[in-house]
Amino acid sequence: GKKKNQHSHFLSILCTAPLSKPTILTSNNTAVETKDFSLTCNATGQIHAYKWFINGVAPAGLRIQLSPDRRTLTLRSLTRSDNKGPYVCEIKNPFYRNRSDPFTLDVAYGPDNATIVHSANEYRTGANITLSCVADSNPAAQFTWLHNGQPVSNSATFSIIASLSDAGTYTCTVSNSFTGLTRTATKNIIIYGEYLDWAPQLCVGLSLSVP
Repeated sequence: GKKKNQHSHFLSILCTAPLSKPTILTSNNTAVETKDFSLTCNATGQIHAYKWFINGVAPAGLRIQLSPDRRTLTLRSLTRSDNKGPYVCEIKNPFYRNRSDPFTLDVAYGPDNATIVHSANEYRTGANITLSCVADSNPAAQFTWLHNGQPVSNSATFSIIASLSDAGTYTCTVSNSFTGLTRTATKNIIIYGEYLDWAPQLCVGLSLSVP
């Protein structure tokens, strides 16, 4: 009889599980201005490629460095403008893709120059003296006021009713524990006593003047 043609058929099936949602891991607990900071795309599964987005756009610039597999994004010498974000990583293979939740970068910076505002230099006894210290800082800075070297307040603003003993040098110290930076500002305050009825030309206090 005739031989029948025999044909063999092979079916190859590739099974690929959906990619789980990636998460973003950071190199440090705190991002600090002028320091480097790395973000790593953490995911499992058959991943063929990683991709990053900053505010919806692929990262570019001299300060941005990607690892060879593009899994880790490093920001060189952070600036406070790097807070703009959000940062998102994407993973994909020929069949699936998935993105992380947005990551917001909070860069610690400052304090910048400390300044004492809204304060005169001379007061009479009984006057209300309010001293305020300001400095740009993230997170909010810690304040310490010294009067002639002695602590008097831990608030940005404090008030006193002027007496002769309140004259002297006030120093505002502003610090940020995350950046390790400290700034100071000083102000000299003169307190005058009331004029005496019998000698109106004399001023009693730490400052004495004769017209």
